[in-house]
Amino acid sequence: MATNGAAVTLVGDVTAERLWVAVTPRLTDPQQRTATAERARSHARPDTAERLVYVVLSAAGLGRFS
Repeated sequence: MATNGAAVTLVGDVTAERLWVAVTPRLTDPQQRTATAERARSHARPDTAERLVYVVLSAAGLGRFS
């Protein structure tokens, strides 16, 4: 999603300063915030939470998911 401008990814040493620099434009610029939100919506998957639970439970070897 970050590659498509729908999210921000910090790699490596994550500091408060780096986080601030990464998110400030989205907090202060309504047009950039709207554009980011629209790109995020275009990549949304309604079943993401369910899929994540399945992956976690399967990895843990729990219940019918293992």
